[in-house]
Amino acid sequence: MSRRHGEKLLLAALLALSLPVLAACIGRPERPATEDDQTPTETPQETSEEEVPNTPEETETPEPGETHPAEMKKTVRVAIKLTTPSVTQMGYSLGTIASDPEAQAYQARLCEEQDEMIRRIEDCLGHPLDVRQRLTLSTNVISAEVYPMEIEMIRAMDGVKSVTEETRNDPTSGVSVIPGKTARG
Repeated sequence: MSRRHGEKLLLAALLALSLPVLAACIGRPERPATEDDQTPTETPQETSEEEVPNTPEETETPEPGETHPAEMKKTVRVAIKLTTPSVTQMGYSLGTIASDPEAQAYQARLCEEQDEMIRRIEDCLGHPLDVRQRLTLSTNVISAEVYPMEIEMIRAMDGVKSVTEETRNDPTSGVSVIPGKTARG
């Protein structure tokens, strides 16, 4: 196989890997409804203002550095990069993975390690992890929706190299929104 042919195969493989990411940027699917999202079916009982106690949670604003209760329901998409090298980082060629039993076995091992990491994260967080995508070829990453306050807990876990908020793209304006930065059109 010529070098040029190998480069074309690598480019095709990278394009195939990036298409799902681009598709996700265009129309991000809604996450499934949870119990918290559903409206109650019971009719609320009428009460006068005197009977409803004013609780501190309802009247106080959060201290600086604290998360407002409304923010606790919003999730962010993060890339959880694991410490184990990806298939290509281990030296396997993208052009030969389909025919290389060793590369396929290594990729299967990465998938098992990701399964175990997802179980560990879920145990740490106390709820299921909303996994959106898993990558093993060019990088070893689990893409998931998490609450902002959970990022540091995941980042501190053994086997996690980094946790990074993913960039969101607005296809209507062409503006990339990098978390924590102000987008200018």
